[in-house]
Amino acid sequence: MGFEELIGGKNEKTMQSVLKDAVVDDEINHRVTQSAILLQISNGQSSITIRRSVIMEHRKSQLVDVFYGPQITSSEDYELRQMYLHDKGAASDELYGFHVFLEEFLGWKLPDVLDTIGNRTKLYLPLIAPAFIIEQKSGWSSFFATIPYYGVKNSEERVIEFLLNLDVFKNEQDKILLNIEKRVLQEKWTNLYSEFKRMGERSSGELQGLESEPKIINNLYEIYFRFHRNNKSYLISELINELQNEFEELSTSTETTVGANLNKNQDRLNELTTSLTRGNHRYEQMENEILLEKERLKQYIQQKKNVEEDLANNKSADKMLKLGATIQSPLSSETCPTCGQDVDGALLPSNIHQSPMKIDENISFLTSQLKMLEVFIAGQRKKILEKETTNSEYGTYLSNLRQQIRSIKRDLISDERLPSEELIERKINTRRLLALYTDLNSNIEELKKQLKQLSNDWEIIKRTEGNLAGDFFSALDREKIGYLETTFLSLLSKFNYRSKAKEAIKISMEKYVPVIEVRLPNEKPKSYDIRFDSSGSDHIRCMWAYYIALLITSNRKKGNHPMLLLFDEPQQQSASTGDFHEFLKELSLQQDSQSIVFASFQNSLTDFNAATAGINFHHIEGDGRFIKKLADQNQIDLK
Repeated sequence: MGFEELIGGKNEKTMQSVLKDAVVDDEINHRVTQSAILLQISNGQSSITIRRSVIMEHRKSQLVDVFYGPQITSSEDYELRQMYLHDKGAASDELYGFHVFLEEFLGWKLPDVLDTIGNRTKLYLPLIAPAFIIEQKSGWSSFFATIPYYGVKNSEERVIEFLLNLDVFKNEQDKILLNIEKRVLQEKWTNLYSEFKRMGERSSGELQGLESEPKIINNLYEIYFRFHRNNKSYLISELINELQNEFEELSTSTETTVGANLNKNQDRLNELTTSLTRGNHRYEQMENEILLEKERLKQYIQQKKNVEEDLANNKSADKMLKLGATIQSPLSSETCPTCGQDVDGALLPSNIHQSPMKIDENISFLTSQLKMLEVFIAGQRKKILEKETTNSEYGTYLSNLRQQIRSIKRDLISDERLPSEELIERKINTRRLLALYTDLNSNIEELKKQLKQLSNDWEIIKRTEGNLAGDFFSALDREKIGYLETTFLSLLSKFNYRSKAKEAIKISMEKYVPVIEVRLPNEKPKSYDIRFDSSGSDHIRCMWAYYIALLITSNRKKGNHPMLLLFDEPQQQSASTGDFHEFLKELSLQQDSQSIVFASFQNSLTDFNAATAGINFHHIEGDGRFIKKLADQNQIDLK
């Protein structure tokens, strides 16, 4: 059935040597050249037979043959369909995935759950199997001890929620869907934020009011660009008006010749030259400021590294002290190793009475200092980025000044009858900038509409998230968990559990497994795993009771249990024959389910008779080896 991960592996390597290496016949070993296992199962309405090869030429054990009928107990021929296991798609490929087929055969619709990194994944069948198949080697060490790792977050809890069909499971599904919606929106927001940033970089605009993480935006006017031109700062609407006025003025000026604008050009040249001189000085000054800010950032980073080292050392020392460690050095006891006099642990003058901080106070202080330095570093990096952006824009401004100065100088030495080349260039550039910022304004408004929609969606997500953050359990959920607890405690009494008073035993509302609950005066109740306060044999009794209680609760409260229990050597830790009898008796009372018990009864016929007395069961006894030569060769059916 593809559940062999419960015994620690996959495919044929989990099988014993009799199926893949050699068969012992008396004292002769026969090499195994081909072997397969057939299993016939029924869902109450139809039967199928599953065949998997252990060793077969040109065939891997991942391949599964499914016969649509009771191939073992009937001589008829049935339709055969081949599928696969233990590979990608085995739980999702509707045509060839065996676990997809088995899920449908069981009448289940396995839900999606979250994996450990928050992605959506399926609650796979092998995760559910340890709730009803308990194998001998590891299965009796703790509840769900053999559950395989599939990267499912809190897999044991999800399995129990599914088996009991708890409403909280639906809430978990809602959380999964909400988490997916949240991640999709975060990705859209990040992409839109990047588009805003690129738009600003292309137009030398500084984005204000928008963060890289989603948030609720009440006023879109809070999101804007700040543009720097001619040593002034503008909003885009202000910049467009400024460019429009400048373009109209230049349109009039270009109709005048160079000679008519001679004095005006000379005045403008002087003005631009002065601005360039001042600008160069300011540019160099800002370059130096950036270098100083970067040096300060290096110092902060080094301080942070030192604090992290001190914090790690203090935490290690604190851990050792909490574990009860002692340091044998005389200095640790504030005693001079030479003269034996007291030594104060603080490097302060003797007349100043100041107690040095203890380790836990040091840890608290260093943690606060580390957080402060992290804020300083983040702020310093932001400051450097802002100054570099401003200086880059200033460099562009200076380049434009130099271009205008060169154009005016050409005008001053050109034919006075010609139009001003500098004014024509300024007019062309102004018209280009006017078109650029007009289109940019339209694009910004379009992006803002998208941003507002994402903000509205984020508000809905946060509201839904808040609604899901309360008590997940419905009244029916609490009823089911209460019924599970009552049934479990009743079975514990039947199985003669003695390690702890029944009043202290609960079913955890977080993990859904048995815990010991301790209530001290004026303190919150504390709980811990029941196995830590149970003897070896009582822990086994707990497991008997819990797995049967899960089946009974699911059956009575309309859950999803497959109504099958399979126990391999359940009489662990020398559990008494009388208690084992009660366990078998309880299994026999579950008429709506099937229980299969593999047990050796301590190799004692007396124990077997005592444990099974008065119990209705089907007995299959192994006489020596289970796999051996058939007594009658005619019994061999090669079909």
